[in-house]
Amino acid sequence: MVFTQENSLSTEQEQLASTFAQEGYVVLDLELSKEEMDTVLRDLNGKFQKGLFAYDTRIQNAWKNHESVLHIAKLPRILDLLRVLYQREPIPFQTLNFCAGTEQRGHSDAVHFHSLPYHFLCGVWVALEDIDAENGPLLYYPKSHTLPVIEPAYFNWKPEADYKKYENYIEQLIEDKGLERKELHIKKGQALIWAANLIHGGSRVLNKNRTRFSQVTHYYFENCIYYAPWGSNLALGNIQRKKITNISTSETVPHMCNGEVV
Repeated sequence: MVFTQENSLSTEQEQLASTFAQEGYVVLDLELSKEEMDTVLRDLNGKFQKGLFAYDTRIQNAWKNHESVLHIAKLPRILDLLRVLYQREPIPFQTLNFCAGTEQRGHSDAVHFHSLPYHFLCGVWVALEDIDAENGPLLYYPKSHTLPVIEPAYFNWKPEADYKKYENYIEQLIEDKGLERKELHIKKGQALIWAANLIHGGSRVLNKNRTRFSQVTHYYFENCIYYAPWGSNLALGNIQRKKITNISTSETVPHMCNGEVV
């Protein structure tokens, strides 16, 4: 794969790459048509299992059954920018579709799934309707991607049982570091691309009568080992590898280290 060199970047790409490196995120207009976005909503209508504001406000991996979801996950405008930002081939591997704000506490994706070497992971959050302060916008903390990666095993945290300890730790870290909290108020068809270690979550839903339809796709990058931090202890050489399918090709992605399959 041949990637864009610095001297051939467009002005937009240069600005986005600079912002992403410094802040840990960028906002991108995806230039989607209304029909492309509304097709996702029609395809998923009625499929959120337990109501808007009950437990299950998300559908995981709807790309397997709905071409409209897959289409957004592998948009050339997204993939082309990710190639610029990471200088590796992006691998979309998971989609999440939401009908409402999650009100989820601050966390980073790197604690749920990560890569070796670190940081070859990102999320892309696409607004499928206008998002403002009332319908539970995404919240995030600029520059938090530069903080050390948290490995649960190093804190002796156990899967599920100690997740609240992790959330409390993040909350205290935000306070101790004086991190700035921002809310994502964007228009339908815009996206937030964030780095693996950026702290983010969901703001409180102020208007319970409003939806907040959106789609998240997570991307790994080629030539990495893909692992589950909560089931791993890197210091002891215990790595719980994840089985990854490339959404774009439906092929299983090999775990790689220095160009060799491991």
